[in-house]
Order: sequence, then structure tokens, then C-alpha cells
Amino acid sequence: MGMSVSQYVNDYRVKEACRLLAGTDEPITRIMFDAGFQTKSNINREFLRVTGTSPKAWRARTSSANVTSDSVVRLAG
Repeated sequence: MGMSVSQYVNDYRVKEACRLLAGTDEPITRIMFDAGFQTKSNINREFLRVTGTSPKAWRARTSSANVTSDSVVRLAG
């Protein structure tokens, strides 16, 4: 697939986080754990790598533009 196992797993976690950010009002910290991330720094780093933005900014953009997790595109590699 052109990526490491770690990148593949984190891409899946970011997609799940995007789905939860778009579909719930849960705090980002809760979503972080629900998506499988263990630390804020890890979700922020991986979210930026995959989406080009932070979880908070992504949620704000999706709420104003009606964007769904299906629109998440792998930007790196």
C-alpha cells in the first residue's frame, strides 16, 4: 500500500476520529481515546500528517461546510 503498518493504522485512527468529530459533540480528548490514540501529541501529529489540519480546526471546518469523514484524503506518501 506504499506505507508502513504504523502509518496505515494511524490513517485508520484519523479517519475514525474524523467520523466522530463530524458526528458527535464529544470532547476531542474523548474522541482521541475512542479512536485509539493514547496522547494528545500523537493525535495532533497524525491528524496534521493525514488531513493537513488539527482536530479542532477540522471539526470547525466540517460543522460549517458539512464535510464528512469520507472526504479525508491521504496527503502524505
